[in-house]
Amino acid sequence: MNGLEQILEGILADANQVASKTLDEAEQYATQVRAIAESDAATMQKDAASQADAAYHRVLVRQSSANDVLTRRILLQEKQKCITTALNKAYQTILEMSDTAYFNFLETILQAYASDISGELQLNATDLARVTPDFKKAIKKHNLTLSKTPIKIDSGFLLRYGEITENCSIQELFRVGKDRLQDVVRAVLFPQENADERK
Repeated sequence: MNGLEQILEGILADANQVASKTLDEAEQYATQVRAIAESDAATMQKDAASQADAAYHRVLVRQSSANDVLTRRILLQEKQKCITTALNKAYQTILEMSDTAYFNFLETILQAYASDISGELQLNATDLARVTPDFKKAIKKHNLTLSKTPIKIDSGFLLRYGEITENCSIQELFRVGKDRLQDVVRAVLFPQENADERK
């Protein structure tokens, strides 16, 4: 073997040694990178699962809250229907009272709304035809005269004091007292709500 071959062989041996060392280092580096990547992937997977879980719970809470709002709204609508039905039945019951009971009821309204000054009380045609003697006495007692001309109202009466008219028709009294009447009916139909509010 001549000197050139020995030099080449030495260079080749050095190159192989450097290549082997570089390959070992590359493999070690690749192993470290793989370990880091696997660790990062596991962390990312855990974070993604945690975020997905949190998002899922947020959606559940939102959905639950939306369901609660919807349930409360439906419940409120149903309660309002019950109250409206009860008020309509009460109104109808008044219209269907016997003459005596009806005019006793009107006398109660008259006591609440009549003034001390003289005036006129007007009834619809049906009520004018069936007015009781006791109600006529109550009219006189309040310094009022009963008009013989019927008016167009559903029930109840109108009080006229000169230019001032007091509408005491049952329909109008229900309309004006709607909120108060609804509160009364609500208290009767849903007594638990009142108990809860007092706590």
